[in-house]
Amino acid sequence: MKYSKYCIVSFLFTVITHRTFSQIISSSCKTDWSLAGYQGSIPVYPVVKNINDYGGSGNGVTANDAALQNAISSLNNQNGTIYFPAGTFLFNVPIILRSGLVLKGEGAVNTILKFNLSGTGSLITVAGNSSATISGLTSAAWQISLP
Repeated sequence: MKYSKYCIVSFLFTVITHRTFSQIISSSCKTDWSLAGYQGSIPVYPVVKNINDYGGSGNGVTANDAALQNAISSLNNQNGTIYFPAGTFLFNVPIILRSGLVLKGEGAVNTILKFNLSGTGSLITVAGNSSATISGLTSAAWQISLP
């Protein structure tokens, strides 16, 4: 008898708690996901620079900040593609892309851009206009917790 009362009280508590804390999200707070992602066709530029040719490493441990900047600088302000082969590419500072650049990988499963920004800043910023593009990449970010 005591056990059945406990079960009934627990059930009622669960129902009341669930009803009390449920929310309905208003339409003004919802996100329109139909606008997510790149809205145009990805440009194909004749100049392609492989990040590994500029000191990049897809081992997930070596920082690729300087390698990316060197690859972008080697374009001499021309439009171009920075190619990331399969691997995990670590970045410790945000990536800032100018107009006319494409970051292209071997697909979202094979090429990962991993960011360690200590919980601050944007991962990737497009400066200028929206003609900078990211294709075939996955990004991963984490925050370091200090004791």
